[in-house]
Amino acid sequence: MFPKTIKSKLSVCTREPDNLKPDNSEPSGDNDTAEEKTSEKKQSQELEDVEKKTDEPGVEEDSDDDMSDEEELTLHGSDSGQDDNGQDDNGQDDNGQDDNGQDDNGQDDNGQDDNGQDDNGQDDNGQDDNDYVSSFIEKGSPLARIIPGKEGKSGKDVLGYPIKPAKPSICVLNAGSGVIKKGDVFLAQISGRPVLKNGTTLVVEAVPVKGEIKSIIDSINNDTKDTYESAIVELTGAITSAAILRCHSLRLNGSLMGKVICTGEINVNGDIGSEKKPEDKDIPYQTDIICQGSIKVSKSIINSKIQTGGELLAFNSTVVGSEVIAYNGMVIRGSLAGKNAPSIFRFGLKPGDKILTLDHTIEKKNMELSLLKKEDDIAKLTEKYRKDLNEEENYLFEQAILKNLIEMIEAPELYQYEGLENKVKYLYGLPDFSSVKAYYLKIPETKAALEFLDQILTSIAKMSLENVLKYLTKKIDPEPDDENTVSNTHRIESNFKAGLAGFEQEIADKSEEIKKLENEIKGLEALRVKLESIHVNFPVQSGAVIKIKNKCEKGTIIKGKIARFVVEKTMYNVKFKEVMSPITKVVSIIIETC
Repeated sequence: MFPKTIKSKLSVCTREPDNLKPDNSEPSGDNDTAEEKTSEKKQSQELEDVEKKTDEPGVEEDSDDDMSDEEELTLHGSDSGQDDNGQDDNGQDDNGQDDNGQDDNGQDDNGQDDNGQDDNGQDDNGQDDNDYVSSFIEKGSPLARIIPGKEGKSGKDVLGYPIKPAKPSICVLNAGSGVIKKGDVFLAQISGRPVLKNGTTLVVEAVPVKGEIKSIIDSINNDTKDTYESAIVELTGAITSAAILRCHSLRLNGSLMGKVICTGEINVNGDIGSEKKPEDKDIPYQTDIICQGSIKVSKSIINSKIQTGGELLAFNSTVVGSEVIAYNGMVIRGSLAGKNAPSIFRFGLKPGDKILTLDHTIEKKNMELSLLKKEDDIAKLTEKYRKDLNEEENYLFEQAILKNLIEMIEAPELYQYEGLENKVKYLYGLPDFSSVKAYYLKIPETKAALEFLDQILTSIAKMSLENVLKYLTKKIDPEPDDENTVSNTHRIESNFKAGLAGFEQEIADKSEEIKKLENEIKGLEALRVKLESIHVNFPVQSGAVIKIKNKCEKGTIIKGKIARFVVEKTMYNVKFKEVMSPITKVVSIIIETC
């Protein structure tokens, strides 16, 4: 059961805290109308139906997080928390006097208050003042539910003037890590300790099961299935790319290159991922980690996908070409792009969130559409065409310069100047209106032309003029005898047009399939926009940021719940967080220095 401290804290979610009561409390009877009693009975029946349907609470979370503007919160607890005469199980009576001689103000002789809060603001279990913790609960247990508020009735003051009731305020409660929301009911997704973070986010923290520590010396090379599902695994070897490990918590003293599904925390004293490409082309990342708790890494993270319901702590790790989704944010050393993709960092969403699923589905369908439209093939053909055309232009450009140098050597007007270099210097020294310069100097004053000219002059520096003439003549390709011979430039253009026409015909043949897939993507993107509008009502929890202590390379992608940001230039020692403008309600990523 949630302690009184939690219930009093949650009362700030509504302006009617007196109506905030446990589900097991009895109705007053006198003041309730028949309609209200019927409503409460209906809500209780709905809760029972949800509990019966949730035989497997680990199902995908319902991300329909929108709540009515008229709501209040009811916490679920057991009957053992409060007895009939108002005496709770801890011996605390209604007037604040406990059985151990606790005085009226709730302060005992040792300076400890009723809820276990000591003088320095830290409670007994190490939780912060803003976190409220209950006892251990089982997977599937109901934690809380939202009850829609009701409009009050108008009254009159002592002079008979009408008094309008205040409108019920919105009760904001988010489903955090280890919690799923089914309608208006919040259920525990895992067994553990329920915690209310900052008065707005309900989470369940996994509690290690004592006595279930499994020590493994060798590496894991296969799918362990449910062998270690509820155990704390201590592994001194590695988790290879072919391995799949399901466990409660993991302490790894080696590299992690396979797949890990964990309900607790992960601590890796080694690398995550490798530069090796996945054998399956449909899998973008060989290493895949899904963790409900936090993840600590001591070395590099390379070509991996990491999803955690906690935070990623990688103070000495450089993330290379990986995707990291951390609900509570992350701290890493640096971010670099991989060979095939940039690094992507996201916070504010939990593993299993529908937006993440939609993003993956949209990305997959866009890849299918790209294949049907031959986008990669057309891009490669275009790149080859531009490369071949550029090489041909450079070749013709260099041939023209070589021919011009031979003309300078053979020019009668330049006989008195010894050596090719002296002839070139003489021509460049003439004024622009000189007819000799205009006739013999045809080398453009561009960077590429001057670099090629300097290269030629360097290579012939010690040659006689006669040998220079032979050298340049040998470097010039002979002109084709047949005047109708097609030039290389024309041939390159013809091959490109023919290849492009072939791809366009293939695209036309699959136009119906392409149109159908485009409509599917539009529908998914519309659904995603709808989910984003729901998430706008629930800002990212306080403190969820991305900190990059060293280099954040250009091209790194930063994502929040709603906003998206691409790093346009390399930065150092920066922090990213998502904020919403109180005026425009626009959500954006902002950058700060650490």
